[in-house]
Amino acid sequence: MLDNQLSQINASLQNIDKEIRNKLLLKLQLKQRQEGKKNISDADERRWKLPIEKFEHWEVPFDTDDLYPVEFNIDADSPIQGIDEDLETFDQATNAVSFIENILSLLKREGVIFPGNRKMNFNELRLYDSGGTMINFEGSWMNGDNKVRKVAVSVGPQHGPITGWQVENVIRTAYKHGFDDIVFAGLSFTAEATAAIEDETNPNVKLHLTHISNDIQMGDLLKSTGIGQIFTVMGSP
Repeated sequence: MLDNQLSQINASLQNIDKEIRNKLLLKLQLKQRQEGKKNISDADERRWKLPIEKFEHWEVPFDTDDLYPVEFNIDADSPIQGIDEDLETFDQATNAVSFIENILSLLKREGVIFPGNRKMNFNELRLYDSGGTMINFEGSWMNGDNKVRKVAVSVGPQHGPITGWQVENVIRTAYKHGFDDIVFAGLSFTAEATAAIEDETNPNVKLHLTHISNDIQMGDLLKSTGIGQIFTVMGSP
């Protein structure tokens, strides 16, 4: 019986595209950001970090997710055991994922405004597919010398500041993976985060403290045109 159910689950696993997988990984990243890496459980990893090809019996998620296909919830005796959700926590995670997706769409459309009203548009920008990091997006843009630069974007929480811990985490990852620019996009910044960004002296990577306009909280902002400066770099270009 269990083998049959596992086969059905693995068959449906092949229908989960990269977009859904990235959304699930975002939930894992957001929980790590909010609660810390030590609070990420095996159940969290199973639920949000799906295998590429198939589940083994010992890898099947304990909990369900609203992004899963219906085939993942075969019946009450399925190896995926449904449990009561903490609805408040679930809603917060869902809203946080929506916030990140909106930021990605707006960055693609609006670009980033630097001092002197200089605008940098992304040649490409996509979700950063790597667990355990505070980098949300990766992409590229072209500088004044027409050289393509690899860009990492780290977004602050929807209701809170970018912290010094987040800045340090992103800088370490960016150095390791060869990024040329890091955009820290937040509604606010702690004093420690601001100091960490402004005091960084590595000549190979440029850090950009980027303020997100409070207009981002407007639900229909994606439909608006001519809305002005949403992402504004503070300090030197």
